[in-house]
Amino acid sequence: MNFIDKFVQKHRNFGIKNLMMHVSILTMIVFVVNMLSNGRLIPFLYLNRNLAIGNMQIWRFVTFLFIPQTTSIFWILFSVYLYYILGTALENVMGTCRFNLYYGTCALATIIAALVFGGVYTGTYVNMSIFLVFAYYYPNFIINLFFIFPIEVKYLAFFDLVLLAISLIRALLVFDIATILSILAPFAGIFLFFGPTMMNGFKAYKRRRDFQKKMRD
Repeated sequence: MNFIDKFVQKHRNFGIKNLMMHVSILTMIVFVVNMLSNGRLIPFLYLNRNLAIGNMQIWRFVTFLFIPQTTSIFWILFSVYLYYILGTALENVMGTCRFNLYYGTCALATIIAALVFGGVYTGTYVNMSIFLVFAYYYPNFIINLFFIFPIEVKYLAFFDLVLLAISLIRALLVFDIATILSILAPFAGIFLFFGPTMMNGFKAYKRRRDFQKKMRD
């Protein structure tokens, strides 16, 4: 039993219930207020070390998680609904405490990256990691893309990983530290919470394949 399991056992009531519902609502509020203010709100929400510490704008350590990544009303409705559904499902299977710890770990890793290396950060990749974890638990779950096209989550997760890899390669080519760390930071949460389980699953799969190959031979 690792330290995460021990913490969850001792603090079962820790965390915010329906966390992603709150994140989705706040993201929608930010979208509406930013639209009404002609885009003047978002610059006050990015995670920026110099502004957060130098100008005492400490709210940036939280508000970066609620920045919408679109100006399309249709897309924001779809995305907040999607993250609400996925986050609620993960909270149900992981438990409120463990899910809050996971989300907090991804956010904290991003904050540490901002504090150490500087740059401008949003919660884009933190929230994207939720989608990848959901695909890990429910690979065959069907989502109606844009409320219309049915597709299994595992294919969307694979597509997201390809896009992440492309973004990471581009950032590496121009040595864009902020983008590189924005992409990699949430994976700290994935490896910390799911790394051992994924590794055991891979080993079990390899043993099964080796056994099948031996039987064929």
